Amino acid sequence: MQQVDLATGVCIPHSELLQEAESVAAARMLDGRIVAVTGGKYKGKTMAEVWGPPEQAALDTPWTWSALPAMGAGRRRSSTRVMSNGRFVVVGGESEYVYNRMSSLCEVLELGDNTHWGALPLMLDSRDGCACMAVAGCVIVAVGYQRETS
Repeated sequence: MQQVDLATGVCIPHSELLQEAESVAAARMLDGRIVAVTGGKYKGKTMAEVWGPPEQAALDTPWTWSALPAMGAGRRRSSTRVMSNGRFVVVGGESEYVYNRMSSLCEVLELGDNTHWGALPLMLDSRDGCACMAVAGCVIVAVGYQRETS
């Protein structure tokens, strides 16, 4: 991972993800931490990680990646968004179990004392590589590849 300062053009290396991945979707949480879901390298298992300060660390301690619970279904090329209430939502993607099978799944990550993934209602159409945005408490999903439902 690298951080590029757009004003100066200076590029600063940061620690790499814990798991090697073919596909990564990430978003910045309201508290500044970064959550990333990775897929494609390890069939059937989508990993989730958070980049932030270590627990009980001094303010100037470098941020590191920490593992989160795996998502409920393995998939890659999904899209992510952080809602105004701080929930991290993952939509669509391609099933890691069946090549070329798009997903209509939506999951939400709840961070805190009981960090876990929860299911959201399925999308009407299966999509991968889609764009999503948060608007008025809803996730709007647009474009992407549409094929057979999983």
